[in-house]
Amino acid sequence: QSLARQEKYQEAMESYQYAYDTEHYSEAYQHVRKAWVEKYALVVPVVVILFFYLLGKLFGYAKKVNVAGQVMKPKRTLKEEWLYGFHVMFHPFDGFWDLKHEKRGGVRGATVILATTVLVFIYQTIGRGYLYNPYGVKIDYFMSICYVAVPVFLWVVSNWCLTTLFDGEGSFKDIYIATCYALTPLPILILPTIWISNIVTADEMSLLALVSSIAFVWFAFLVFFAMMVIHDYSLGKNVLTTLGTIVAAAFIMFVAVLFSTLLGKIFSFGYNIYVELSLRWS
Repeated sequence: QSLARQEKYQEAMESYQYAYDTEHYSEAYQHVRKAWVEKYALVVPVVVILFFYLLGKLFGYAKKVNVAGQVMKPKRTLKEEWLYGFHVMFHPFDGFWDLKHEKRGGVRGATVILATTVLVFIYQTIGRGYLYNPYGVKIDYFMSICYVAVPVFLWVVSNWCLTTLFDGEGSFKDIYIATCYALTPLPILILPTIWISNIVTADEMSLLALVSSIAFVWFAFLVFFAMMVIHDYSLGKNVLTTLGTIVAAAFIMFVAVLFSTLLGKIFSFGYNIYVELSLRWS
């Protein structure tokens, strides 16, 4: 606090880090950021304009590739399959219909999108600013992978199991591909929030949380419409199937946890018998 009153904000930030005082750290950082912006007043707008320019170029290139890919082809390239996710983002009904019936995407493209999403979430655990992890908690990369892969796997399996009983037209492959393509908004929206998290204050963190929430809501809507299109369901039937899929996924998770706990107890029991016999024989 003494350093902050002397306007030695950089040194104060280091002391606040030792004390895990995120509130005052944020206040000191706000002064440091203000001084930096005043010093490099021309850099900030240039970086923002460059970012949106490159983003526009990416979307423009994806649109160009997707328009050229409207013709029927016996086989699509990996680039065409991956970039088709940009079309699905904004045209879910048409996009998922073509995804299934005209083979505009495939398992390769879906897996690349899934892998990209996993990598972004791994990067999120190590790339966010100090305010998001003030205590320096060690990152579990396996849990970061499971955070994306396990829900996708549970959704695909439970939806396939349920829709086979309710006249769903989508195969396991169709469900996997559509679900992975619905992930497209997540890396696109979350990756910039990781970068921005290193320059925001505590009061501004809610804005990044809002962007992340938009990404997840967007993903949920895409999954919902994807299942409706590939299974050829009405709106009401798709709502019931979606709720049933969530319940089925929770049931599968419960059975998996119960089974793994049971295996652990069996292993522990067998190991204890082995130790007891070893001691007796020795």
